[in-house]
Amino acid sequence: MSIALPLAALLAFIGYTVSVMLQAEQSLIDFGISLMSRPDTAQVVIDLYLLATLAGVWMVKDARSRGQSIWSVLPYLLLTAVFVSIGPLLYLVVRGVRERRKAVAKCSQIL
Repeated sequence: MSIALPLAALLAFIGYTVSVMLQAEQSLIDFGISLMSRPDTAQVVIDLYLLATLAGVWMVKDARSRGQSIWSVLPYLLLTAVFVSIGPLLYLVVRGVRERRKAVAKCSQIL
């Protein structure tokens, strides 16, 4: 699996998130409360967190299928709960790096 796309998206989104947070006039919690105060923006937030929940379920199942403990996914789930996209993107990048290392190790054993 190529890590280029998830890595580029991760770096771009982290950069944008940090920039926005440094310029924000209100806390993240106040922002969330204001989003949930109107039905139209609440619908978007609810939709976003439904997708985040699905991504969390996928990360847990994927980690289990790869022989990892559920605890190994906890940092990604926490990041997903706060920043939504950052958790799954980071999970994809780390998973891709691990796969690449395994492939390199396998090739070096053959040679």
